[in-house]
Amino acid sequence: MTKYLITGASRGIGLELVRQLLDRDTTEFVFAASRSGSKQLKDLANHPKLKLVELDVSDEETIKKAAEKLKPYKINVLVNNAGVNASGSSLTTTSEGALEAFRINVVGPLLVTKYFLPLLETDSTKPAIIANISSLLASLKEATNSDYQFFENVPYRVSKAALNMLTRLQSLELKDKNIVVVSFSPGWVSTDMGGPTAPVTPKESVEGLIKGLDRVQIEDTGKFLDYTGVELPL
Repeated sequence: MTKYLITGASRGIGLELVRQLLDRDTTEFVFAASRSGSKQLKDLANHPKLKLVELDVSDEETIKKAAEKLKPYKINVLVNNAGVNASGSSLTTTSEGALEAFRINVVGPLLVTKYFLPLLETDSTKPAIIANISSLLASLKEATNSDYQFFENVPYRVSKAALNMLTRLQSLELKDKNIVVVSFSPGWVSTDMGGPTAPVTPKESVEGLIKGLDRVQIEDTGKFLDYTGVELPL
């Protein structure tokens, strides 16, 4: 039986993760963490496997309080899903936009992992998992297209690249504790962030992400994986 904590659980990929995980017989419970919830998330509140958690990844104090509140519990899988898109080229982005992207997309996962690390539970057959939700747009190797549109979203892309570096560093630090740390690209998903023209549905993306979470072992720590199971270049 597996116990999960999902940040950014009130909408998009996070909400779909909560829905699909609750339907699994192997799920013991899901902690669904978000700033203020949403109608869709609150509609699930009576599910016996679901526990709602107030947590704002941009506010260290709420992260600390949430971790303290959940101290009696253990979790097997932590998914750092909460994130923000930030548009603008390197010539047009503002300091406020860039700093917000880094605060939420990089510092948020760093602090969530820091404070919830004592709650992660491992056993001899399965390591604990920290999954940081990144993006293919974070890959340095894939950043070769010279079309103008690919110069947009610079704060988002750079912050997600930094998240991948955080994943690699955490993987080295936590491997001896039998904790796997991986980055996942969920694909271009038709959520509020991805937009209505995105080719991947939340259902398809999350089905792939859950398969990936089931599959990863300690040998995979530090990797950047696509929701289809393919390893991506950093």
